Parts: sequence; C-alpha cells; structure tokens
Amino acid sequence: MDSLRPMPVHLLALTLVLVLGTSAAWAQPHWTVVDADAVIGRSTPIDATTIRFVSEGGRSLTLGLDPRCMEINNPIAGDRFHPLDEELARRILSQMVAMPPSAMEVTIYLLPGLPTVEMSSFCSGAEVFIAAGLADWPEAVAASTLTHEIGHAVQHLGLPGRRGPGWERYLELRGLTDTSIYSEQAAHYQRPAEIFAEDFRVLFGGEPATVSGTQENPDLPSPETVEGLREFFLQVMALQWLSFQGGITAHNVPNPFNPSTVILLDLAEEAVLAGGQVQVVVFDARGRLVRRFEPVAVSPQIQLHWEGRDDAGRPVASGRYVYRARVGASVVTGSMILLK
Repeated sequence: MDSLRPMPVHLLALTLVLVLGTSAAWAQPHWTVVDADAVIGRSTPIDATTIRFVSEGGRSLTLGLDPRCMEINNPIAGDRFHPLDEELARRILSQMVAMPPSAMEVTIYLLPGLPTVEMSSFCSGAEVFIAAGLADWPEAVAASTLTHEIGHAVQHLGLPGRRGPGWERYLELRGLTDTSIYSEQAAHYQRPAEIFAEDFRVLFGGEPATVSGTQENPDLPSPETVEGLREFFLQVMALQWLSFQGGITAHNVPNPFNPSTVILLDLAEEAVLAGGQVQVVVFDARGRLVRRFEPVAVSPQIQLHWEGRDDAGRPVASGRYVYRARVGASVVTGSMILLK
C-alpha cells in the first residue's frame, strides 16, 4: 500500500501473517489439471486430425492433432504432438513458492495438439491452456510456460480488467507509468500484462521455473529487487485489490461457475468502524430479484456462498446474474455467469 496512507486493518493483519510465516496459514490456491486424454474425451471430432473442445468456462477451441496436417515448417516436427505430461505439470505446481490462503481457482488444460488460431499456450480468465509441443517438454521450459500463464490468471482474478487502484499501484511499483513505452499495443516484452505474468513467474514459480535467472524484459529490474512488489502480489492473490467503490471491494470466484460460486466482500477500515449490516441480493439479467441473502454484520472480509438457487431453493438457469452489496450508503455491484 501507499506508505502515505494508513494501512487498513485487514491489510495489516495480512502483513502480520506474511511476516510471522505461520505455517498453518499457508496454502496454495486451488489448481485443477485436466490432462490431454481428458481433453480428447470431452471433445467432438471434426475430422480425422481435428477436434473441437469447449472448456468448463465456455472457451471453444479447434485443435489440430497431427503436425503433418498443419503445414508446420519446423525440422523437429514429427508425426505427432507432445502434450505436457500431467505428472510433470503437477510437480511444477508443487514446487511453486508458498502463497497465502486464497479463493482463487485456476483450471489448467494440457492440450493434445495446437489450437488452429492461437497456436500457442495462453490464458483466458481463470483457465490456462498449454498447447502441445513438437517434442518432449524440457522441464525448465514447461515450468516457465506454465507459471507465466498462471500469472495471467492471477491478474484476471485479482485485478480484473487491468484498471482501478490496484492496477495503478502495480504500474507505479513497477515503473510502467509511461504509456508511450509500456502499453498493451507495445512489443510483447513491454506490455504490462506480460510483465505482470513474468513477475509472478519469477517471484512464485519456484524451481525450475526460474533456473535461467532471466526475465523477458531485461531492461527492467528483477521483480525480486522491487521494494513492496512481492507483498503487492500477495495482496492480489488474497483478493485485496478488486473493483473498489465506496469502501467495499467485491468479486466472485469462480466466474463463470457451475454449480456454485463465492461472493467475496472486502470492507475498508472506515466501513468496518461504522458498523451496521451488509445486505447482498442477486438479480437475473432482466433485473428480477432471484436471491436475497440474510444480512450479515460488517467485518473486514465476508464470504457468501451462492449455490445457483433462488429464494425458494430452485436451481436457476444458465446465464448472467448481478449481485449487489450494500453497507450504509455504499453500494457495489458485480456480474457473474452460470454455465451448465
């Protein structure tokens, strides 16, 4: 946080946990790994060498399964693709640096081939897609690729939209405020979102994700030397920097979801000291009331589980829903998508 501002009580408590390093308080965010065979099993064949895969989050991919049918001009290309091995992926995840308890849930798909459009590994929302290689994956390459893409998922979940005070704080900490140099239209290594993902890899990737000792943008100081950057990332993963309005921070994870999601509310110190109750309601896309939660007493952090049911306990249909949280005169809203 900005050293000129008093630290809110909930951030002070987080800082104490980080400093004291209480082992019982540490746990990795939740990683779900879907291997190449499972991807094929969930896919629809298009022809002998192409399949259509739709992820749990609704991302549709057309995957080529044979390098010879994709006109790949590479001397090491053989007659098959080499997906990242599930055991190797799980070992990489287990070697990542310990992180604070988090409601973040990231799904990692180990693709059996190459997407015919993206042609690379990428992240969409809280889903990471690791494209197959032309040869077996070297461990260091696999670790760097996987943890970099997880870094994108962390940004999507903790700093949605790359705007607001949290993102501005990151740009300030990292020295990326000159938009004539650093923008999403700049060269890949000068894009703030890519620098964020690289910072995550270096700070939390562990071995062997950092064995090279390098980063994509060599002109920037190592994230390990930037004062306050590691602590900032820990706050992001603890969902402390989300869309802020009138003393309330709100987010829900997972999003999209099926069958349930958690609405996370983070109240600023002044809202907590004011007392009172927090009221949360859910509307459908037409503005009709779907679910009214029982009011809860204000506290620094509030979690409400929504099972995708209305006030009568009936399951609601797939679609977009809006939640509204109110404490006193402060109101924040958020959008969530139920996919069945």
